[in-house]
Amino acid sequence: MGAPMRMHGKWGTTAAIVVLAAGIALIAAAALRNADRAAARAEAALAAQLLDGYSGKRADLVAAARHIDAALQRDPGCAAAWLEKARWRMEDAGPLDPQALYNASKDLRRGLESQPDHADSYVLLGYVLTRQQRFDEAASAFETARRLGTAGPWLDIHIAAMHLRRDGPAAAEPLYREALADARLATSTRYYAQEQLAQAFARNGDPQRARVLYEELLAHEDARSAWAMGNYSQILRTLLLDVKASEMWGRRALEKMDYGWGRDNLGRTLYLAWAEALIVEKDEAKAARLYAEAEQYLESPSDLLFEMDSHPHAHPIIAALAKRGVPLDYRAELGRDRGTPPLMTLIHNDNVAVAAALLDAGANVDETGDRKTTSLIVAAKFGKVGMTRLLLGRGANLDARNREGQTAEEAARQNGHPETAELVAAERKRRIQGQQSRPPL
Repeated sequence: MGAPMRMHGKWGTTAAIVVLAAGIALIAAAALRNADRAAARAEAALAAQLLDGYSGKRADLVAAARHIDAALQRDPGCAAAWLEKARWRMEDAGPLDPQALYNASKDLRRGLESQPDHADSYVLLGYVLTRQQRFDEAASAFETARRLGTAGPWLDIHIAAMHLRRDGPAAAEPLYREALADARLATSTRYYAQEQLAQAFARNGDPQRARVLYEELLAHEDARSAWAMGNYSQILRTLLLDVKASEMWGRRALEKMDYGWGRDNLGRTLYLAWAEALIVEKDEAKAARLYAEAEQYLESPSDLLFEMDSHPHAHPIIAALAKRGVPLDYRAELGRDRGTPPLMTLIHNDNVAVAAALLDAGANVDETGDRKTTSLIVAAKFGKVGMTRLLLGRGANLDARNREGQTAEEAARQNGHPETAELVAAERKRRIQGQQSRPPL
């Protein structure tokens, strides 16, 4: 074959110009894409700064959303922007909101479609999956993030959080301690992680361990956020009934920031202090001052009846409410206990001591809940032996039926709790024998 044909004259010059122009256009387009990507990353970084420092100001969320939108307009495949959008969703709706978690997962996966090597997206995806209790998928996401070489310190914290939710605080604490030792970890992140661990111990029945962790945490002045102090105050009040300490931290929380939940928390604590002054100390003047102050934060003490299921023992609040004429069979109008009498809320934890005090103060043993059921039916149905014994001893109606038409004995047997069923049957027999042994009128 001969040599390739060469172009001469103006046609060759024109072709060269076309090729050169095309090359320049490609270079310009590539430069523009790079500029867009850089601009998108910069906008995402601004959003990240706002979300990192978010403390409840709506304006910060609005500004972060603008930066995220600007980033995705410049580069629709920017994984960093999709990551911040996922964070934004959870800040806006709350990290436990199911729809927010679902949408956050979609955002992260969309970013990973364009940038499958974006390690930090896998870290946050693992966090989201942990919140959704999809632990195997979360572990896989964390493993991918580690393989890709994430540079952030959050990976170990989120892995510890996964073990916390899956295996409990005792198993997770060594992992938290190891993660907290990472020198790269921001101080605020370290404090956040320690509070999460403390909260987990509180939820899992070890409030004393939670107290130790909170005392370690709040020994640092810069760790004393309003939320941390308020959360600790709540644990002291509901799980430990340390009213004096709860009041101290509750007041400090409100000094730091005047916020709705903090006011509610302090109001509840002050009502407990009122009860102690009235019933234990017999100091009516002090009690009146405490009640008046409590009313400024929480209109009525009635809702305290619905946190007694967490109390480790009976508190004078029951006697104080009865003395003030508050109905002990009061039903909350809002929340998870809607339509449920206070006595029935004590069954889950088999809180016999508090239930006995409530009955002593005048609560109706046969008060029905929203499903037309009685406390005895519920206690027997769920195998709560202590509560079943108490309610039987207080004369609970053995023939009452729930909406399904079950008596306490029938509900217990049908739900696999023969011990409580036998307790009810034995009490029925005892009552029948007692009636038969009575002399005729």
